[in-house]
Amino acid sequence: MPAGPRRFIAFARRILSEMVRIEKTIKDQTKAVSETIKTTHAQQNTPQEVIAKIHIPEAVVARKASEDAADDKKYQLRTLFVASLT
Repeated sequence: MPAGPRRFIAFARRILSEMVRIEKTIKDQTKAVSETIKTTHAQQNTPQEVIAKIHIPEAVVARKASEDAADDKKYQLRTLFVASLT
């Protein structure tokens, strides 16, 4: 057999072996992606616990409480006045 056809056959075999290797690599990557997707879905389906903590400075709370007390006193006096008229 001349050298030309032997080179072609060797080249064709090399291409076929590379195509088989590429196919195996693609299958492995597809499997890895599928497993990652399953894991992600499993993690997203578990409910997350959220704890919120509020920190308000005491000066704001004390001032706000005194303002609320004054407003409540005004409201009660007005309500008493209207009640006494009726």
